[in-house]
Amino acid sequence: MVSAFSGNRIRIYRRFAGQRDDLFGKLTADTATPGHSVQEMQAPGRIVYNKVMGNIDVLCTMLMIVHPEGGTLMTIEFWYPDTESRDAALQAGLGDSMEALYTTL
Repeated sequence: MVSAFSGNRIRIYRRFAGQRDDLFGKLTADTATPGHSVQEMQAPGRIVYNKVMGNIDVLCTMLMIVHPEGGTLMTIEFWYPDTESRDAALQAGLGDSMEALYTTL
């Protein structure tokens, strides 16, 4: 689920069947991803990083919790410098590209 709120943010929720530790491991296996700068990592459930999208620096926070019905609920929040940048990301298909990434996990 993708939602835009509070002016400059996008929040995406996704439930995974796998365990939180495994998901965290897959997401952090290569911390040298071009365009990413990890600010903070708290295994097994929190990652804060900056990501360059085009010419915009975006702060991303990712939280992974154990879902009460099994699996892992991941929430990722993108903090854009302004509403216009956020809207451009939504129009460019950010939700679809994130979903494509999630299917590889």
